[in-house]
Amino acid sequence: MIVAENLVKTYEGAKSPVLKGVSFKIERSEVYTMLGPSGCGKTTSLRSIAGLETPDNGRILLDERIVFSGKERINTPPDRRNIGMVFQSYAIWPHMTVAGNVAYPLNGRGLPADQIRKRVSQALEVVGLLELADRPSPNLSGGQQQRVALARAIVAEPSVLLLDEPLSNLDAKLREQMRRDLVSLQRRLGHSTIYVTHDQEEALALSHRIALMRNGEIVEEGKPVDMYQHPQHPFTAAFLGAANFVTGRTNGAPQQGEMIEIETPFGRFSGMARQGEDHEAKLFFRPHVARLENMAGSCDVNLGTGVVSEVLFLGEVLEVTLRRGEASVRIRTAPGPQVEVGAQIAFRVDPAQSAIFLPRR
Repeated sequence: MIVAENLVKTYEGAKSPVLKGVSFKIERSEVYTMLGPSGCGKTTSLRSIAGLETPDNGRILLDERIVFSGKERINTPPDRRNIGMVFQSYAIWPHMTVAGNVAYPLNGRGLPADQIRKRVSQALEVVGLLELADRPSPNLSGGQQQRVALARAIVAEPSVLLLDEPLSNLDAKLREQMRRDLVSLQRRLGHSTIYVTHDQEEALALSHRIALMRNGEIVEEGKPVDMYQHPQHPFTAAFLGAANFVTGRTNGAPQQGEMIEIETPFGRFSGMARQGEDHEAKLFFRPHVARLENMAGSCDVNLGTGVVSEVLFLGEVLEVTLRRGEASVRIRTAPGPQVEVGAQIAFRVDPAQSAIFLPRR
């Protein structure tokens, strides 16, 4: 289990803290992904857990043991935190063999040579590289180096596994395969895992929970499917995939959690009210949840109309862009009857799959 409480960190010369009171709790065997754009504080959070950064304040517990406390002046060194870490660069020693790299964390622990060899073999078997134990490290592909880094991280049997953008240096096809391998590995070993990435697809595929960060703070935290389908914050809606935002007008004084209606250039729509951060109300829905319809009944709530301005064939789907004045929406649908640029068509949005972000108060 990993607990972080109110972590604060400011680098010398910085105008604002890189961590502004970050708190989270990770259960045993859980994969917790820290997701966000560059500079949001996710890697600093990870390095603070590892002991490679020292927060200005806050507290960190690993398996109920305090390893950092600003108030109590506790700061346990990294090698005594029982963690395994995979860096973005993999940090493979070029002068060592594969087995030598994996054995490195065990050196100096006073273990018998045969026990070290056994642990190294077990770790390499887990990542599927046992037959390459004696290969020189420079003779490895990118994917093989990543697996060596993983084996080195788990060879000492840590209780916590920390992964800092481990797939970012791989090509797209290998990255997809390694996602599957990481899911399988984590299920097999059951480590409490923090995974840092800026890639939303990785986060959605690998995580039990996601913490979406921005400007040193966690904006929203939750299960991937909930955050993708029902984001509570407009930043979450925009960051976790393709999204439509249409400015509109609401009546009265709506409250969060109510089903309300919004008048937009495309028509009138209903959805769950959530707090936004702009000065205007906005309808949100993802392109794949809307479906194209004929123009009959175009005055219905949740049925909008627009003029086709662009059609893109993306293989499994068509992406159709509709416009009304300056407003536009994208709709992704299965390829079917030809949709012509310039045609006026209708689309329907299920209110259960949309949201209305209220103006900032």
